[in-house]
Amino acid sequence: MYLTDPQYQVGIAWLSSTVILFVSILFTWIYNNTGGSILATLIFHTMLNLSTYVAFPVFETETGPAFFFSIIVVATIILAIFGAKRMVRDKSRVNTENKIGDNFE
Repeated sequence: MYLTDPQYQVGIAWLSSTVILFVSILFTWIYNNTGGSILATLIFHTMLNLSTYVAFPVFETETGPAFFFSIIVVATIILAIFGAKRMVRDKSRVNTENKIGDNFE
Protein backbone atom coordinates (compact mmCIF):
# COMPACT_ATOMS: atom_id res chain seq x y z
CA MET A 1 0.00 0.00 0.00
CA TYR A 2 1.52 3.31 -1.05
CA LEU A 3 0.25 5.36 1.91
CA THR A 4 2.34 3.44 4.43
CA ASP A 5 5.68 4.56 3.03
CA PRO A 6 7.42 7.05 5.37
CA GLN A 7 7.62 9.82 2.78
CA TYR A 8 3.81 9.96 2.61
CA GLN A 9 3.08 10.19 6.34
CA VAL A 10 3.76 13.92 6.74
CA GLY A 11 1.87 14.71 3.54
CA ILE A 12 -1.14 12.71 4.64
CA ALA A 13 -1.15 14.47 8.02
CA TRP A 14 -1.21 17.89 6.34
CA LEU A 15 -3.85 16.74 3.87
CA SER A 16 -6.02 15.29 6.64
CA SER A 17 -5.75 18.48 8.69
CA THR A 18 -6.73 20.55 5.67
CA VAL A 19 -9.67 18.27 4.91
CA ILE A 20 -10.89 18.52 8.52
CA LEU A 21 -10.90 22.30 8.17
CA PHE A 22 -12.90 22.18 4.94
CA VAL A 23 -15.31 19.54 6.26
CA SER A 24 -16.03 21.80 9.23
CA ILE A 25 -16.87 24.54 6.73
CA LEU A 26 -19.35 22.18 5.06
CA PHE A 27 -20.88 21.21 8.42
CA THR A 28 -21.26 24.88 9.36
CA TRP A 29 -22.81 25.75 6.00
CA ILE A 30 -25.31 22.89 6.23
CA TYR A 31 -26.24 23.71 9.84
CA ASN A 32 -26.70 27.44 9.21
CA ASN A 33 -28.60 27.05 5.95
CA THR A 34 -31.06 24.46 7.20
CA GLY A 35 -32.28 26.63 10.04
CA GLY A 36 -30.01 25.00 12.59
CA SER A 37 -31.00 21.44 11.75
CA ILE A 38 -28.77 19.03 13.60
CA LEU A 39 -30.48 16.17 11.75
CA ALA A 40 -29.30 17.46 8.35
CA THR A 41 -25.77 17.86 9.68
CA LEU A 42 -25.91 14.39 11.24
CA ILE A 43 -27.10 12.85 7.96
CA PHE A 44 -24.28 14.58 6.08
CA HIS A 45 -21.75 13.36 8.67
CA THR A 46 -23.06 9.80 8.36
CA MET A 47 -23.01 10.01 4.57
CA LEU A 48 -19.42 11.25 4.67
CA ASN A 49 -18.35 8.42 6.97
CA LEU A 50 -20.12 5.78 4.90
CA SER A 51 -18.63 7.06 1.67
CA THR A 52 -15.15 7.18 3.20
CA TYR A 53 -15.08 3.78 4.87
CA VAL A 54 -17.72 1.61 3.18
CA ALA A 55 -18.64 2.73 -0.34
CA PHE A 56 -15.25 4.13 -1.37
CA PRO A 57 -12.61 2.93 1.11
CA VAL A 58 -10.25 5.83 0.44
CA PHE A 59 -7.74 4.79 3.06
CA GLU A 60 -7.26 1.38 1.45
CA THR A 61 -7.07 2.44 -2.19
CA GLU A 62 -5.23 4.97 -4.28
CA THR A 63 -8.31 7.20 -4.61
CA GLY A 64 -7.84 8.77 -1.18
CA PRO A 65 -6.19 12.02 -2.30
CA ALA A 66 -8.83 12.49 -5.02
CA PHE A 67 -11.60 12.12 -2.44
CA PHE A 68 -9.91 14.60 -0.11
CA PHE A 69 -9.32 17.01 -2.97
CA SER A 70 -13.00 16.83 -3.98
CA ILE A 71 -14.05 17.85 -0.46
CA ILE A 72 -11.69 20.82 -0.59
CA VAL A 73 -13.04 21.84 -4.01
CA VAL A 74 -16.69 21.58 -2.91
CA ALA A 75 -16.09 23.65 0.24
CA THR A 76 -14.18 26.26 -1.78
CA ILE A 77 -17.01 26.51 -4.32
CA ILE A 78 -19.57 26.93 -1.51
CA LEU A 79 -17.45 29.68 0.02
CA ALA A 80 -17.06 31.39 -3.35
CA ILE A 81 -20.77 31.26 -4.18
CA PHE A 82 -22.32 32.00 -0.79
CA GLY A 83 -19.50 33.88 0.90
CA ALA A 84 -18.73 34.26 4.55
CA LYS A 85 -22.13 35.81 5.36
CA ARG A 86 -23.78 32.39 5.22
CA MET A 87 -21.19 30.94 7.59
CA VAL A 88 -22.23 33.11 10.53
CA ARG A 89 -25.23 32.40 12.69
CA ASP A 90 -28.15 34.75 12.16
CA LYS A 91 -27.98 37.24 15.03
CA SER A 92 -31.75 37.64 15.10
CA ARG A 93 -32.03 34.09 16.48
CA VAL A 94 -29.67 34.79 19.35
CA ASN A 95 -31.35 36.01 22.53
CA THR A 96 -29.08 38.66 24.01
CA GLU A 97 -31.60 40.26 26.36
CA ASN A 98 -31.67 37.59 29.08
CA LYS A 99 -28.39 37.53 30.86
CA ILE A 100 -27.35 35.13 33.57
CA GLY A 101 -28.51 36.46 36.89
CA ASP A 102 -31.42 38.54 35.52
CA ASN A 103 -33.90 36.03 36.92
CA PHE A 104 -32.49 36.32 40.45
CA GLU A 105 -33.44 39.93 41.28
